[in-house]
Amino acid sequence: MVYDFSSGFQTSPTEAIIFAVIFGLFAIVFIVGRIIKPKPKPKKIPPIVRRRVDVGKERIELSEHDQMVVRRLAWVLKNPRNMNQMIDDHALFRRAAHRAIREGIVAEQEVLRFARRLDIDTTGLSGAVHSTRTIAKGAHLSISDGETAVIHGSVVGMDQGAIYLALAKNPRGFTTGTAVEVVSVGTSGMHRFQTRVVRREKKEMRLMHADRVSFVQRRRFHRRRAEVAIDIAPQGLADTSVRTKTEDLSLGGAAVPNPRRQFNTGDQLECRLYLGKGAATGVPATVIRTSRKNRLLHLQFGKADEKAQFAIFRYVYTGGKNP
Repeated sequence: MVYDFSSGFQTSPTEAIIFAVIFGLFAIVFIVGRIIKPKPKPKKIPPIVRRRVDVGKERIELSEHDQMVVRRLAWVLKNPRNMNQMIDDHALFRRAAHRAIREGIVAEQEVLRFARRLDIDTTGLSGAVHSTRTIAKGAHLSISDGETAVIHGSVVGMDQGAIYLALAKNPRGFTTGTAVEVVSVGTSGMHRFQTRVVRREKKEMRLMHADRVSFVQRRRFHRRRAEVAIDIAPQGLADTSVRTKTEDLSLGGAAVPNPRRQFNTGDQLECRLYLGKGAATGVPATVIRTSRKNRLLHLQFGKADEKAQFAIFRYVYTGGKNP
C-alpha cells in the first residue's frame, strides 16, 4: 500500500483550535511564572578579617584565634564590618576592647596579647588594680572569713592605713585581726584581694590595705528585659518543644516561664529563640535554678556557634534593631 504525502498533513479546524489553546496556556503560564518568580536575594558575603597586618616594618600573620578576637570586639561596635577598620584605628580598638572585657565577651589576657602584637597602647585596658588605695568610693564589697560567713558593705572612705566600710547589717565574728577575702565591684570592674580586719564596731568596719589585687573577669553579661518567643524542649526531643516567652535575656542566658512546671534544675534543654524576622536562633541551655515556686526557669546558655551568639548579642544591645 502506497501513501501519497504530496498534499501534506491535514488537520481539522477543531484540532487546530485545541493546539492553539494548549500553546496559549503554556505561554501564559511561562509569562506569569517569569513575572511572579521572586528575584533571588543577593548573598550576604560575611566580612573577613585581613589575615596579614602591617605593624611598622613588620607584616604579621593573624591566626584563627586572633581573627576571632577581632570579630568579638566588633560586636560591641554593633557592626561586624568594622573589623578591619578597628585594626587600623587604635582608638576604636581600645574603645571596643575596654567594653568587651568588662562584659566578658573576650578574656582580658587574649585582648592584651593581641593588642601588643599590633603595637597598640594597652594603658587603661587592663582591669588590674595594684593597690586597694585606688578602689573608688561607693564600691560594693563582699567579705568572706574563708569559712561560711559572708558580709556585704560599701566603701565610704579611706586613708593611708585602712579602707572604711559601711556594712549592710551587724554581723557576728569578723573581729580585729580576722583574715578575710574580699571581692570588690565598682566602676573599675571586679577585683579580689586578701586582707585583715583592722577594726569593727557594729555596722562599721576598717580593712587593712592590700597591694596584691587581682582583676576578676566579669561573667554576668549585660541583661535586657525582653519578651522574646522561645521554643524549649528536653535535649534530643526537639519535636516536643513548648513555645513561651523570655522575661529577660543576656548573652549568657535567659529567664523563662516554666511551662506546666515540667522542667527542673539541672535539665539540659534545646532552645530556639525568635529574635527577628529571620530563622530562629538555636542554642543549648541548662536550667541552673528555678524560682517563684518552680514557675520560672533560669537558663544558662551552652556553647553555640558564633552566628547564634552574635544574633543574641545584637538583640540584647540594640533591642533587635539592625546594627
